[in-house]
Amino acid sequence: MAENRKKIRIINIKNLIITSCFVVAIFGFASHAQAANCGGGVACACGDTVTASTTLSSDLTCTGHGLVVGANNITIDGAGYTITGDGGAADHGINNVSGYDNINVENLSVTGFNKGIYFNNVTNSTIQNVTANSNLDSG
Repeated sequence: MAENRKKIRIINIKNLIITSCFVVAIFGFASHAQAANCGGGVACACGDTVTASTTLSSDLTCTGHGLVVGANNITIDGAGYTITGDGGAADHGINNVSGYDNINVENLSVTGFNKGIYFNNVTNSTIQNVTANSNLDSG
């Protein structure tokens, strides 16, 4: 009888450990690398989609895209900060592959991406006072 209780306790402890690991894996990793919308008073982080004009308040060091353009008529003001990538072959510092128009990117350094700034079929957009270097393909 005592031996059966000991086996049941061992099985329960193993189940508890497995369940705990699963919960940590799900909730621990879920908080990392969750891209969100930013701009208009919401600070931007790596991989975020900029849906309103924004001014950076710090450097960004990214794996994946730096910032993704997600609306027409916005300004991304780098305020002299740098967005740095990890050299990923498909990553862009500022990614406007969707072709949003009237986008202004200014006062920024972009380095370590495939393309520092990627605009696809855009109109009335400007890039000014931007330094793009050490990107694999182009500015």
